[in-house]
Amino acid sequence: MYDSEIYQLVEDITSINGVKDGIGLLLEVHDKYKSDPKQFIIKLKHVIDDMCEEKEYCYKCEEFAEPKRHKEPRDYGDTVVYETICEMTCPLCGKTFNNGNE
Repeated sequence: MYDSEIYQLVEDITSINGVKDGIGLLLEVHDKYKSDPKQFIIKLKHVIDDMCEEKEYCYKCEEFAEPKRHKEPRDYGDTVVYETICEMTCPLCGKTFNNGNE
């Protein structure tokens, strides 16, 4: 029988793209990586990591990031001022999401 996760993936792709385009896309991916399936797994993991970073989603904890604020001192002439910094972090594990803001 089918692997349920793969079946669900195919079902989701065809429901989003339509059967013809979805199956076409899946067959293109199959043909491209059939000689080196390990490369597909590596690239898939990179896409997942990048997308989770972009969407601020921690897939390990299955939680979206939340804003975490703290104050950092900054020298401003002869005085010190405090800048409020907001970082998006996973509420469970504390992973910080940069989302392109280095």
